[in-house]
Amino acid sequence: MAGGAEPANVHDEARWIVGEHTGAAATYRIENSGATEYRAFEVENMREGNWPPAQPLTAPGSSVLKESRAFTVYDVALKAGSPEVMHNHTGATIIVLLGGTLEQAGIGGTDPVRLPQFGQWLPLPRFQPHALTPIGSSDVHAIEIEVR
Repeated sequence: MAGGAEPANVHDEARWIVGEHTGAAATYRIENSGATEYRAFEVENMREGNWPPAQPLTAPGSSVLKESRAFTVYDVALKAGSPEVMHNHTGATIIVLLGGTLEQAGIGGTDPVRLPQFGQWLPLPRFQPHALTPIGSSDVHAIEIEVR
């Protein structure tokens, strides 16, 4: 995942690169030729076979951004003031905040976790329902990377 410094509307500025490599080593070269900050986030699925079928979830504000045999990447856009969105992933999931302030709750009675900074991320266990809530007066934009 890559994107520039947090602009006014991160959704329009974020760029995604999702690579898939099957049984082969991969090398990436990242070169920043300008003054804009560049962020990279890498998730690797080490499964060697027996890939489970995709089971995309349906939740308000979420849509499938990219799907491969190893991952489903969801785009999450929640309007300020909207109610919490409860959903359940079948695989371990990583939430990455791209804009606004997001609160995550609902995993086994644990205390809610707030993500207030662009680029913050939070891992979630598989098969655990959780709730996402926008906090404050700004819309929230995040991605959820579900590992199969």
